[in-house]
Amino acid sequence: MQNSLIKELKSLYTGEGFSSVMFFLIWLYCCFNHEYQAIAVSFHVAFPLITLCFMLAVGAFFWKLMYDVVKKRGKMHMTIEQQRLFILFKRVSIVLIMICSMLFIYALMAGEQYFMISAFLLCFAIVEYINYFHIRLSYLTPREFGALLKHRRLRRSHLNRIMHEEVID
Repeated sequence: MQNSLIKELKSLYTGEGFSSVMFFLIWLYCCFNHEYQAIAVSFHVAFPLITLCFMLAVGAFFWKLMYDVVKKRGKMHMTIEQQRLFILFKRVSIVLIMICSMLFIYALMAGEQYFMISAFLLCFAIVEYINYFHIRLSYLTPREFGALLKHRRLRRSHLNRIMHEEVID
């Protein structure tokens, strides 16, 4: 059980971290490639992409913390400093998503090109925000998905549960 949890947590933090870095590197590549430069430097595309990278990096950081705790055979708790840091991440995420939403509305009203890419990135960032800070949206195994259908209610995300439990020091 412990080994499978360690493998899952390692997979989560490496996957989220890799995604964050790769999205950013692809964006940088597009910024310097004349073929894609117009898309990459469009503020209503660049800002949601950077927001998404931030969200994925937050997820990678959380799963890495949990991986380190489980590897040391500890219980998954956060210190007060870690809780405050993730509350700050949550607030920053909300502000970034609000800015992205305003940029998307502006792009839509101004008839800017590439607003569908902007919409996709904004939706992806919102889904990641909900998945990390509110309710769990990913149910990986058939058993988890079956429990979701049976009980007809979504579970709070792991980060949400840990952020709001008793603090240890």
